[in-house]
Amino acid sequence: DNEKTIDPQSIIHSLSIGDDATLIFKDKTNGIENELTVTNNSVYRMSAKSQLFFTHRIERDSISEDSFSRYSITLRAINRNNTRSTIILGDSNVKHIKFGKGRNTFGDAMPGAKKTAYHIHDINPSDCIGYCNAVLHVGINDLKDYSKGRREDDPAPDDIHSHFKNLTAKIEEIQTLTPHTRIHLSPVLPTGLITGVTTVFCPAVESSLHLWKKLLKKKYKTEHCCNVFMCRHHKLW
Repeated sequence: DNEKTIDPQSIIHSLSIGDDATLIFKDKTNGIENELTVTNNSVYRMSAKSQLFFTHRIERDSISEDSFSRYSITLRAINRNNTRSTIILGDSNVKHIKFGKGRNTFGDAMPGAKKTAYHIHDINPSDCIGYCNAVLHVGINDLKDYSKGRREDDPAPDDIHSHFKNLTAKIEEIQTLTPHTRIHLSPVLPTGLITGVTTVFCPAVESSLHLWKKLLKKKYKTEHCCNVFMCRHHKLW
């Protein structure tokens, strides 16, 4: 059930026909097993994400080889375009990006979803489960002196190394939950205060951005083997 063509948000249904059998679900984190008896004409359902947390099998001891007769029909939502499934977690800079059908969307060729993450602490690694690509566009609000949604336990805006540590921790958690997902890091965009018809850039923030980019490049520029990629922009990198 871990085919890349499966819709990451879909539900998998299995119809059991014939003799009863014992279905075992094993938690991958602690090894705890739970049993489910599947009877004739019964249906059980699992999310596509569940296979990252559990393995499942039919208990062989519940089967009488001489007389046992059972068929299982499994229904999955499969589309070859799901090999490009993408989730974007980002701040207001990605608010106009749309998935789905119609004008000004990615269309059917790249199915996906978008989740708001104004700050690094807003990144929910479990949102990435099942997607082939995860784009992280976050960081600028953590580096500014004021940003709506900042928490008391967040590092100070100029504590770049602590922010970077928090981001790498989120990335590592994503890699643990969904090892096959490719993570794409988008560069933090310059920011400033718009005054009349001009934009005034804050030197302190721009200095923080320079160090932020330097840390990202040093750690991830050569780590494609870990499924982490830099989104390049010739003027920013």
